[in-house]
Amino acid sequence: MNFSNKGFSFAIYSIDKKTLLEIKRVLGFGNIYYDALNIKWRYSVESRYEVYLILLMLNGNLVLTHRYFNFISIAQEFNQRFFKGKIFYKQINIVFHAALPDLNDRWLAGFTDAEGHFGLPIELGRVFISHYISITFEIGQNGNRWLFSYLKDLFKGGILFPKLDKNPDQHNRIIFKGTKLGSNPVTLLFSYFDSYPLITKLYIYNEWRSVHNSLLNKEHLDINKLPFLVQRCESLNNKSNYVKK
Repeated sequence: MNFSNKGFSFAIYSIDKKTLLEIKRVLGFGNIYYDALNIKWRYSVESRYEVYLILLMLNGNLVLTHRYFNFISIAQEFNQRFFKGKIFYKQINIVFHAALPDLNDRWLAGFTDAEGHFGLPIELGRVFISHYISITFEIGQNGNRWLFSYLKDLFKGGILFPKLDKNPDQHNRIIFKGTKLGSNPVTLLFSYFDSYPLITKLYIYNEWRSVHNSLLNKEHLDINKLPFLVQRCESLNNKSNYVKK
């Protein structure tokens, strides 16, 4: 969300045009075009009334700290800025608090579509097994250290990086890992994403979960099935831009 002397505007950038088309279909307004400078598709809203509708949807529903403060600044400016010589006839009753996501809303699914990584790291040379495959999910963001500590509590586990919070603007992330069914964070992730399906990363998630099922069925211990399983893992790691840590 931005404002200038020319007025207010709202934009979402994505390499996935279908997602933006779905946003436009659901909202019923906005325009989509290809932004060659950013090498992405852009969903854009510039009409004052349509910007007002976007502000209403965001009001009290933002989680990330920098998004929240950006919204407050723009909403206050929106209420004060003249439009055609007078204050706009619609005002925002600003909610001065951010939101907390939980396992009963879609926020984390949307955040994962943008920032999440599903990984299947492969470790070589284990005793009694040539390839050891892990199931990992990682999500990160600059700043917002509180969010990842909160996710660790919400999913009852996870590993935070970096371990010490010295710089408030540093890149923070959390990793969930595990293959056993039970109370581990990965099991909760399965339950959550089954209830709130992903959009841009649905295929990757489904493949990730399928490999998990293969590991539960001990396919990594079958010399005939292992090469194909390793190939699937390497393919998914490439598609999800997973980086071994």
